[in-house]
Amino acid sequence: MATVTRINFEPVSDVTAMYRAAFPVLDKTLVNPMNAIALTDGEWLTLSNTAPGKLERATPIGTIGACAKQLAFPLWNERGSTDIQAIAGNKATIIFRGQFEFDTRIYDPTALTASISAMMNILQPVKVATIQATVAGAGVRNFSGLVGSSYDDPDPIVGYITRLPPNNGGKLRFIQGWAVRNGCP
Repeated sequence: MATVTRINFEPVSDVTAMYRAAFPVLDKTLVNPMNAIALTDGEWLTLSNTAPGKLERATPIGTIGACAKQLAFPLWNERGSTDIQAIAGNKATIIFRGQFEFDTRIYDPTALTASISAMMNILQPVKVATIQATVAGAGVRNFSGLVGSSYDDPDPIVGYITRLPPNNGGKLRFIQGWAVRNGCP
């Protein structure tokens, strides 16, 4: 289980090649840092089907192992970032497109279900699911984060492992790799 700290999502590649976009958050309570389940940098969001143009978590965080069924994007803002709260509509910044490589603490390398594989290999695909991680000084909570996948997974693959946590200071390094899989975006 990973440990979530103040900074959980750090670029390895040049950030000028990425296109970042800000969208309003569907549930504005998620940008309040006092909320126990506030959004954290490195969590994965998706554009809402019920409220077009608004962001929501890619997975329901009440169900461990629930996988994202549509394309998801990583959150660029830190938890409690005042710029999210100050912008009208509480807009959060996601990495919307472009090539990138990041180190993240929002992952679970050992999550195993019928549809989730353990993270074991370089260039193994990763997808988004509800995970548990330890929050420094605050216990365990659920996040929308990265888990292992396989090349024939019907769920959307969002990247590929480029460095495993034991060789990277406890952080997972991945490269973006959005792909259309078996009819899913």
